[in-house]
Amino acid sequence: MSETPDTSALGEKIVKVLKTIFDPEIPVDIYELGLIYDVLVNEDNEVRILMTLTSPNCPVAETLPVEVEEKVNRSTRLRMLRLKSLLIRPGHKI
Repeated sequence: MSETPDTSALGEKIVKVLKTIFDPEIPVDIYELGLIYDVLVNEDNEVRILMTLTSPNCPVAETLPVEVEEKVNRSTRLRMLRLKSLLIRPGHKI
């Protein structure tokens, strides 16, 4: 039986992965760009990522969430990853 990383270490690992994914129109990673609202890890190492896109007409609206899910799953081998994409109106605070 292998040990599972604590939630803090897993969250940090996921953030490192997110920092390798770049918006194709802006040379900034999606984490630093502010597209990731939260990375939530529970005690069972199940992960939920809340993210948004640069705009409702974002050209990678279909592919960016898939890329996030695939890269995070590949690098962490999670039991469960839930990715939630939110489109928030400009000026709306979370």
